[in-house]
Amino acid sequence: MLYSVSVLCAVAFIVASAGNCPSGSFDYSDGRECLVGINADAEYSVALQTCKLIDGRLVQPKNALENAMAGFENIQTLKGQAGYIGVARVNGTWGYADGTSLAYQNWKNGTGSVGQDCAGFRGSDLSWYPVACSTRQPFICSFSYPLVNNNCPAGWSFYQATGYCYYAPAWNFADPDSYTIDQGESMCRGMGGNLVSIHSNLENRFVFNLIASISNDPLCYDSRYWYGSSQDAGYAGYICKKKPATIVAGPPLEEKLAKLQKLATLARLNKMPFVPPTSL
Repeated sequence: MLYSVSVLCAVAFIVASAGNCPSGSFDYSDGRECLVGINADAEYSVALQTCKLIDGRLVQPKNALENAMAGFENIQTLKGQAGYIGVARVNGTWGYADGTSLAYQNWKNGTGSVGQDCAGFRGSDLSWYPVACSTRQPFICSFSYPLVNNNCPAGWSFYQATGYCYYAPAWNFADPDSYTIDQGESMCRGMGGNLVSIHSNLENRFVFNLIASISNDPLCYDSRYWYGSSQDAGYAGYICKKKPATIVAGPPLEEKLAKLQKLATLARLNKMPFVPPTSL
């Protein structure tokens, strides 16, 4: 118990310092994902469906810190009640709800018997326990934030770390379709972008991999592409970069979360099983 308390205290400090998530949720470990507890009586399948309404999923703790952060959210919004996480047993094997293998687990008293094929979670001691998937209980969703906008045109690749779309037509060293730097910039502007500008090693690696994926030069030894600050003369291929098109969205995520919590509260007050709406 001392371990759980100390971890939760550390998590509380981290959460207090993070304000990137919509009201009613909090940052979950990496600055790009948020957690929200839904205090409704729902079966596992309903919990999965409900998280999808906010473009999320049942939380899938991948390490002790993420498990502790799920515990913090459990205590904050679910008052320590047992609730679902995104872990279930399929064909005798426990795994995450998205089909991937468990990277972490924290069972308190074993993994139960057949018929107890979903995982519940207790915020008081951060433990997991097997439960029948038909059990009605609260749950915790995780979702990406800021929302991933990958509305890139066909043929373009989205890089979440920068929020930009990238385009590089294949460039064959043996038979190059080459351009001057001005021609490359003109081609990019004609598609609503500019020649790529590199601002980090990670972005450079992404562009490197993009070139390797579309050329016949997987190691990029012979590929030659212009980028935005090139000073060289001569000819090369071009790589474009631009912001994705704006997606016409529904209500802001804060409004969706508020509506979802209101529906959950009404169902609980009326002692009814939670039935999620078809949309928010």
